[in-house]
Amino acid sequence: MSKSASPSQHGQRACPGCGTAFTCGLAAGLERCWCFNLPHVIPVADASHEGCLCPACLQKVIDRVLKDQQQAGV
Repeated sequence: MSKSASPSQHGQRACPGCGTAFTCGLAAGLERCWCFNLPHVIPVADASHEGCLCPACLQKVIDRVLKDQQQAGV
């Protein structure tokens, strides 16, 4: 995990994609994170090696995956 993606005491993260600061609910000690409400299209293991993505970057990844799946007829 990169240094910029490590959690702070309040769940603050820096997006490895764009550098935007955001809060990870799990890192902040909550039972759920905002990302739990989004479509689950990528395995957590794929994202965890670089850290959590901010809402905007994660939405871009989700949109790309869903578009690719639609084009492939999945």
